Amino acid sequence: MPTTLMRVESASGLALALAGRGGAGVAVVLDFDRTVTNGFAGPDDTALDRRVRGGAASVEALAAARAAGARLFVVSARHGRELVLDAMLVGLSQAQRELKPLLVDGDGEDDEEDGDGVVVADGAAALDRAAPRLARAAFRVVSTPHGALGVCGRIYATDYKKPAAIEHVLTRIRAAPDGTKTVVFVDDFVGNACDVANWAPFGEDPKLNVVSVWWDPFAEEVAGSMKPVALASTDCSYREEYAGYLAAAGVDRAAWQDRLAAYKTIAPAVAAKPDAPPPPPKPVAVPAGFAKLFGERSGGRPPPELGS
Repeated sequence: MPTTLMRVESASGLALALAGRGGAGVAVVLDFDRTVTNGFAGPDDTALDRRVRGGAASVEALAAARAAGARLFVVSARHGRELVLDAMLVGLSQAQRELKPLLVDGDGEDDEEDGDGVVVADGAAALDRAAPRLARAAFRVVSTPHGALGVCGRIYATDYKKPAAIEHVLTRIRAAPDGTKTVVFVDDFVGNACDVANWAPFGEDPKLNVVSVWWDPFAEEVAGSMKPVALASTDCSYREEYAGYLAAAGVDRAAWQDRLAAYKTIAPAVAAKPDAPPPPPKPVAVPAGFAKLFGERSGGRPPPELGS
């Protein structure tokens, strides 16, 4: 069936997008950076609305969707490596800890068993660490026709292969009694929302309903409740090259120009910094556990200096 592109704004945007969308056969799929988070990096004890985009309204909306039978997933554009997923899981266990019961903890649907993929040996467990390793699902690499995905439980790191990740998510949810499945995808970047809405296989499946939501951060950025993205960043939805995406999402050229002008009033916060040469790398002591693991896997060769 046809896909739907939806645009929402304000801190209550996620709650609006999810209203009435729970139930069997439903997957709620969230981007991570600036969708789950709101762009601020601060102490873990700061106010909820500085750590989770939308604050309590978002947490309550996700909890209601889960209680109604939806499965919740995170699909990030970050690289699909194990340490990248670990960093996301640490965030969801600390800075965004209110979301851990909803997005990280098991939901009764056998996360370790569903889907496909190769379970990768956890070599990092052999490293010397000051703190216990985060308890989590096994890291898997899932091969798709569009490239590999990193998966840990219901958290995906896709390297911008978000439609492919959503196809995989669909293999992990049970259909509603009428045989249909529904995906509600939410992202802060207009390009990702449009790409998912325009993914041809989604529109060709008569039993699939895809609602792709652009949670436009403009109002929150201008109000100061969300950290502005640099106009020079490719993640800024209001760049010239995204005019087609903006038109598809209902932003005409006049509104677009008005918003560009408003962004420029907060230019100090969004100005791109000039490129600077990187500092020379500093050698780092190799942990003993890593040295032992490296030696076992390399026939006894000594490990290189980290940072060299």
